[in-house]
Parts: sequence; structure tokens; C-alpha cells
Amino acid sequence: MNSLSKYRPLTQELFDNDIINESKPAILVFAAEWSGTAEMMHSIVERIANSKEQDLTINFFSIDVDKMSNIASFFGVSIVPTVIFIQHGEVINKVQGLVSSSKFKKLINLAFSDPIA
Repeated sequence: MNSLSKYRPLTQELFDNDIINESKPAILVFAAEWSGTAEMMHSIVERIANSKEQDLTINFFSIDVDKMSNIASFFGVSIVPTVIFIQHGEVINKVQGLVSSSKFKKLINLAFSDPIA
């Protein structure tokens, strides 16, 4: 992830401010450095997060389950990659495993009413 990315690592402060107390939709990608599948999911999410179709209506965050195990436990994550879609602080969808770019876009559109064309 580059420094200009709209897809950024989640910290405890961001979790409290941008997930729990935020009305803006969020996508959380739970992964681990040792998981090749999770790295592939990171690439898909980063491309979509930084695409021209994606405006600033969705916050995209990555969570390393080994470094942020408290947040992984909070959401009951036991498989990486796991992607969780959040709206108004509530989980609205949870997907485990690698998904294609086209399927990921469809999941975003279903969750958040067509924010990506």
C-alpha cells in the first residue's frame, strides 16, 4: 500500500473514530503477512479503492490479524482473508476467502447501493 492510497492500515484510533462512530461506509480487510491469499485480496482491494470509479464515500482499511488481534476477535474473524462491510457502525456483510475483482465490486454495490459503476 502506498502513502497516497485510499486503502490504509487500521489503528485503534481509526477504529474508534472511523468505524464505530462514523456513518460513512467502511470495508475492513482482515489479513496476515504469512497468507498469500490475503496478499492477493489486498491487491484487489487496493486497485478498487484507488480507482477513478471509487470516490470518497467508502473508507477502506486493512487489518493485520497478528498485530490487531483485538479487532479481529471483536468481529469474530478466524479465517484470512475476511472482508467485512460496515454501515453506521454495523456489520452488513462478511465474506471469507479470496474473491475476484468483479465479484468484490458487486459485493460493494450490493452493500452500499451502487457506489462503484
